[in-house]
Amino acid sequence: MTRKAASSTGHFLATPDRPPDTRAHRAERHRGAHVGASAFDEATARALRLDRRPSLRVWLVFAWLALVLVVSGCSALGGGAQVPAHEGRETTRDFLVSGQAEGESYGLYSYLLLGSPATAKSRERYLLIITEYLKIAPREQAEEYIPRPQLNITYLPLTERAPPNTSAEWILDHYDYARARQLLGAVAGEHALGPYIVSSLKPLTSIDTLSGKYLFQDMSTAHPDLAAMWMSQYLEQSSKERFWQVSELPQWRLELINLLKRVTSQRVDELIVVKG
Repeated sequence: MTRKAASSTGHFLATPDRPPDTRAHRAERHRGAHVGASAFDEATARALRLDRRPSLRVWLVFAWLALVLVVSGCSALGGGAQVPAHEGRETTRDFLVSGQAEGESYGLYSYLLLGSPATAKSRERYLLIITEYLKIAPREQAEEYIPRPQLNITYLPLTERAPPNTSAEWILDHYDYARARQLLGAVAGEHALGPYIVSSLKPLTSIDTLSGKYLFQDMSTAHPDLAAMWMSQYLEQSSKERFWQVSELPQWRLELINLLKRVTSQRVDELIVVKG
């Protein structure tokens, strides 16, 4: 067997049992190994359905937002979590059946409005927001203890009277979208999705265009898993004497948490880059 010989440059020379060790040859071997490894990786990834992965940019954004959230939370809480107390106005709920007018003398009038019928994409969000709405004390119970001027009556429009112990599914099936669109007409802009909550000192049916002192909460991009947080934010804000002056930090933190939740739970196809 011919032994390998070294050149003055340190590279091995061609021998009968070893092919030429030129730079081009080494590059070709490297490409061959890389192509083989890539083919193996892609085949394995397809088998495991992991041929795509989250973009590094997505994770960097996630980390940055999480850091901002932590910092803002610490500065807001001052070293200990403090739950703000309600300022006096209590929220109650009632259904606004077709042809029925709002009650008189309430301290605040609010409406849970859907801008369009549920779709496959929005149905879960609609149902979970309505489920949280049903946890609010009904009007009949609240009025036993609290006078109307201290109540925030939150209406939900229906095409017919709801049965006792109704469900979110029944409500969604009998929601009065036509009346909701009419009520949303008092709010400037296009509001074709939802849910939305609109709060005013006067019934919306008596107002052509809202201005000044009113609250508009847009939950059309709310993640379904955060429905309770969105409803809690509404209850807290509507309890304030100056309900139209939104506390920026709590709202900003809620929207940031919602964004993080959406970024990390969207379909993989929407958040990934093709491998390679």
